[in-house]
Amino acid sequence: MLSLPANPVRALAGSDPGRVRLTNAIAIASAVLLSTGSAIGITRLMHASTEYVTVGSFLAMIGGLSVKDATAHKRLATAALLALPALAMLSATALLDQWRYVEIALLVAVCTAATWVRRYGPRATAIGMVAFIAGFFGLIIRPSVDDLGVLALIVVATTACNVLVRLILLHGFPRHELRVLMREFRGACDTGLSAAEKGSSPALQKALDRISGVSVAVHGWQEGYDTRDCTGLDEAELSRLVFDARTDTVQACLQIAARPPTERHRDLVDALHRTVRSDGRGAPADALADAQSALADDPTFVRTVLAKAVLSQSTLQRALTDPTWTPDPEPDTAPAPAAPMSTPPSVPTPHRHFWDSWAPTTRMAVQVAIATTLATLVGELISASRWYWAVLTAFLVFVGTTTRGAILTRAYRRVLGTALGVVVGFGIAWFADGLDYTLAISCVICVFFIVYLGPLNYAFMAFFVTVLIASMYGLLGVLNRQVLEWRIEETAAGAAIGVVAAFVIFSTSSRPALESKLRGYFDSLDTLLARSGRAMTGAGRADDVVAAANALGIAHDDLRSFVALMEMSLADRDNRRLRRKATTLIRNAGTQAERLAEVAVRLNRSGDVFTGADAATIDACVAALRTQTAAACETLVAADTSDTEADTTALDGVNGIDVDGMSLRFGAVLAMSEMSASLQQLGRIRESAWPIADGEAHRRPLRRRRR
Repeated sequence: MLSLPANPVRALAGSDPGRVRLTNAIAIASAVLLSTGSAIGITRLMHASTEYVTVGSFLAMIGGLSVKDATAHKRLATAALLALPALAMLSATALLDQWRYVEIALLVAVCTAATWVRRYGPRATAIGMVAFIAGFFGLIIRPSVDDLGVLALIVVATTACNVLVRLILLHGFPRHELRVLMREFRGACDTGLSAAEKGSSPALQKALDRISGVSVAVHGWQEGYDTRDCTGLDEAELSRLVFDARTDTVQACLQIAARPPTERHRDLVDALHRTVRSDGRGAPADALADAQSALADDPTFVRTVLAKAVLSQSTLQRALTDPTWTPDPEPDTAPAPAAPMSTPPSVPTPHRHFWDSWAPTTRMAVQVAIATTLATLVGELISASRWYWAVLTAFLVFVGTTTRGAILTRAYRRVLGTALGVVVGFGIAWFADGLDYTLAISCVICVFFIVYLGPLNYAFMAFFVTVLIASMYGLLGVLNRQVLEWRIEETAAGAAIGVVAAFVIFSTSSRPALESKLRGYFDSLDTLLARSGRAMTGAGRADDVVAAANALGIAHDDLRSFVALMEMSLADRDNRRLRRKATTLIRNAGTQAERLAEVAVRLNRSGDVFTGADAATIDACVAALRTQTAAACETLVAADTSDTEADTTALDGVNGIDVDGMSLRFGAVLAMSEMSASLQQLGRIRESAWPIADGEAHRRPLRRRRR
């Protein structure tokens, strides 16, 4: 649904780590502006119809949105190649102008092929999408063979504009991108600290999610560029520094929220604020002095947490800006690298129908073929001149999805966004009637928001696309109320047909995909627990724990994005309630796992690992946590707890470990206890009597013996 947060500007900034969407929106809007200007110049020079301007504008927009290759060079090559399918489809529609049914069959075939070729990666997907859009506009403008020269010039000019913009704005500036990410990271940490001080749980959770999102974005940056060439650090070192700064700051926020800072701790809270608000070159001298003094003279638990957050933030900043910085030497206590840890195998899904074994793109191609054919017939009944809008919607609801639940959500959002866009678009076109420059500016603004807000919710994209169409029709002087009414009706018809096709024709449940995402998350959690246990006993490496923590963050983002696409499938009251509980508890379990990973990394680096009987106890406790993880996974996936009850008696063994209340070992014992409580609550989520208090996991009391 369309919903706006209390502070939309801050929410938008937090949802765009590194300002990637903002950069893309500016670039694509610029490409559309240049392409539109070029198309206007070409049509005037060649005395051609002004309708052809829309071809340049929309091809520039779709070309910018569709190109998603992994590297800048590949994206540039794909952008240049898009001229070929555009020219081919425009030529085909012009040549087949006298054979209406052949034209329609060609459009359906292109929809089917564009869906099927998604299996071959982003370049094939972009080519298929541009081919469809070019064929779609060919049916709208009905070009003659004599006009193909003008259209060819417009396509070439549009391609040149897209390539030029990519060379200037989107070619990739890795050092600048990393600086922006680090600035976003510090800003997210500062927001989290402020929310923790105010005691606002929703704001704090959003800030912590934002911190995690920026950390995942940094990991993505490392996959796209050579870390050593850009920073002088190796990939593992930068990952460790970001991990330390993130986990220390998150734990500081949680401690502040749980225990409002007193005057005794105010100096360190202020020092942490000054550090994350600095220019990125390290903590101010007074803040650094406060942190070091706290560790030396007053190492209580809360002050230690706050001081470590200041130091880890300062270390990350200095490592990226000070050429003379070198990492602190670490004791060589870890053994030689072990073989990669294996994760539990996923349970295969039995095939109930013969099409269950098909690739998703094959199944969806058949569904799209039938849906677009039916949309053609229904669209003709609504409007013989605008039937293609029904086909457009029936095709687009399948784009970017692989499950019928996601198709339902996408169809709902498209109809909602279109209906609202018709109202606003008609108002803008009526108000700016005759004001060509105002309507042109409206078009560019719409393109910007299509790119910037579209990834957040498909309803936003449908809304601004409709406003864009209304503004363009206003520019061309062909806008009237009947046209917009047809757009709503055709869109609703196409969406309904697409949903029916997804649910009736070769239908497969969305549950296996959801189960796969859940199992992927819990497999990552299991791997993190296993590696943390090995690191705490000296049998593993700290770098392996950091890598597992990054993998868990990525798996959590994938799961959260997938659940968001299932919005309409989980719309009933019971499913909404279960989804909210599960989301909160999974997030809590992930937070506790990261805390355990942080302690494991510090123990491993310091050399103060568990040995002897204590190491055996830790191994048994980690094994119990892994059993609880498997039980929680099966509870969510199978909805059956009869065979998944976990034995938690091994966790009682931590009570016998002799630890100092301020030591890292005590932190490990505490983290395992809280992790166990979160996993137990996940395992009981389907019990209606299980209490959920303010969305936070209850913690099981743990008796600890301190020295």
